Amino acid sequence: MTSLKLVIIFAALVAVSLAGVVRRDATDDDDDSGEEKHHGPAFLEGLDAATKDKFKAIFRDRSLKGDAKDAALLNLASSVLTPEKLAQFKTHQVEWTKKREQWKADYDAKYAKLSPNAKKAADQMKALWGSGLDRAARKAKKEEILKSLTDAERKEIEALRPHRGNNRSRRDATDDEDDSGEEKHHGPAFMQGLDDATKAKFKAIFRDHSLKGDAKDAALLKLATSVLTPEKLAQFKTHQVEWKKKREQWKADYDAKYAKLSPNAKKAADEIKGLWEKDGMDRAAKKAKKEEILKSLTEAERKEVQDLFPHRGKKPSRN
Repeated sequence: MTSLKLVIIFAALVAVSLAGVVRRDATDDDDDSGEEKHHGPAFLEGLDAATKDKFKAIFRDRSLKGDAKDAALLNLASSVLTPEKLAQFKTHQVEWTKKREQWKADYDAKYAKLSPNAKKAADQMKALWGSGLDRAARKAKKEEILKSLTDAERKEIEALRPHRGNNRSRRDATDDEDDSGEEKHHGPAFMQGLDDATKAKFKAIFRDHSLKGDAKDAALLKLATSVLTPEKLAQFKTHQVEWKKKREQWKADYDAKYAKLSPNAKKAADEIKGLWEKDGMDRAAKKAKKEEILKSLTEAERKEVQDLFPHRGKKPSRN
């Protein structure tokens, strides 16, 4: 038990809390405004790539544990961040420490209650991480272990290691597995566990910019009704209701902010939004054009546009 807890807790040391709405088209790096989204703690937003890489190197260094990792991060932050960014970093660290302690307490309580078979499976899955197997082999072995369990025992394992969205997010969010060998799920809950072909069908609709609003919702419902189990269909419908509320709230916020834009900021916002609708322009060209538009603005006007098109975590993706 001690070994399992230590590995999971050490894995938690490279995690970060990323509040926000799950994007339907989560593989895209731009939203419909053409604004590039930020992935990670707020203090990393706007930093140059070299500085971000220094933080990521510490986040992903598994030889650094607990206080040693926190100290290394603080040392780097103190040397490279502005006073404002350093304050954000320290706030992040305090919040993260609280989440980490709460997660550890929750984990300990759940592990203590595992049935014998579930506990054995949890230990076996933990051991996969240090087995030297590649990801595909670990995944295959994990599936083999899970198939040996009853439905109730599998639920115990899932509750012990909740997927991303139910648990704290990882600081090194580029990984697709945590230290237990568990593959993390990215996206709406109803898509968790679906085969790749079915996921691809949903993603094709999510990313179809010719479908808007009710038309997109209708296409998704038609697909969901034809391919999902009753349980998954119920999850889908819950997701759609929640998404609609968030979309309506975002639209109201957007309209209110847009109405208050200065003339130059409004013109720039229209131009940036128009970039997204240009099918013949690739992402790199859109990004370059967006930067050109933003550079033509004053600092105050740029802030207006950035507030109108908030980064991921502050707004849902648009249909």
